[in-house]
Amino acid sequence: MAVLDDHKLAMTVPYAIVRHPSYTGWLIMVAGNFLLLFSEEFVRRAVERIGEEDTI
Repeated sequence: MAVLDDHKLAMTVPYAIVRHPSYTGWLIMVAGNFLLLFSEEFVRRAVERIGEEDTI
């Protein structure tokens, strides 16, 4: 790794908002998982599945 004399910090979009674009991807993934896990349909199916396991 080398440090260049004319090195400049990237300040264009998306780097002006976040340092690394994968942080944004991670945030979207976490938000999507939260929405999925706490959606009414997901909870309803999980409760039904638990009820089915009790009868097996």
